[in-house]
Amino acid sequence: MRGLRDAIQSACKRRRRIGIGAVEVTEKFRDSLREGACVADVIVVGAEVDGYECVPATGGEEATADQLIALAASGQVDGVVRGQLYYSYYHDAFREQFNIPRDVMCPCLIEDICGNEWFLTPVVQHDATSVAGRSYLATQAAKICEALGVEPVIGVLAADNERGYLRLVDQSLDDAEKISGMLRKRGYRSDIYPLRIDKAAFECNIVVPMDGTLGNFVCRTLGYLGGATLVGGFSLTRQIVSIDTSRANDRFGPAIEAAVAVSNLGGMPVEEYSEDLDGPF
Repeated sequence: MRGLRDAIQSACKRRRRIGIGAVEVTEKFRDSLREGACVADVIVVGAEVDGYECVPATGGEEATADQLIALAASGQVDGVVRGQLYYSYYHDAFREQFNIPRDVMCPCLIEDICGNEWFLTPVVQHDATSVAGRSYLATQAAKICEALGVEPVIGVLAADNERGYLRLVDQSLDDAEKISGMLRKRGYRSDIYPLRIDKAAFECNIVVPMDGTLGNFVCRTLGYLGGATLVGGFSLTRQIVSIDTSRANDRFGPAIEAAVAVSNLGGMPVEEYSEDLDGPF
């Protein structure tokens, strides 16, 4: 399904100040800054890059992550992109400065080589993978779609369409039916896609895999072997506009663009995660 990237670009009419973490200045990284500079005033935190406002690192990569998040916390930038920073340093800084008890979950926006644009969630091992947790993730990705003016359509994956030969397959089908049913009760368009992630990506703009480990493999496979554009993970908190990227990606222009769009929407249009099984959604 298409439409999300166009909606993001339409939301970029007002320039914003966006910070990005930098460790090594490669030519691809410079290209990302040039791409991002079309819609944003980019502030580079860490390594210095000629031609851009820079906040030099005062320590190692961990300190750079603290500096980047501090810019957002103090209102000196409108949003941040993780860029080349190590995942744990970035999320540790996030938790400490905003008093968040767990890593913030981040549905990842992907544009695959077929031109389909879709959020994948869960995408890391720490993401909530219970029926309630995956329902929460799907509804928050749906809120982002709605804020961008795009109707959310949610596909819930299952391991296969045949029951009875493997307990894990049966469980995945049971869970998918529960999740899809919960989403439909809340008024969302949703269906189950046993095996067919390709069909889900074509027909939906939100795809829900069985767990974050699988989601992470899907992201990495599509991004590093399949030619997909990994726009980035939209951090599910109202406290800060953050687009979480893989430092192995090294193409951050779309993430900067997404941070500008969300800033122009007034912030991330989501609810904080709750351990309450009824969820905040």
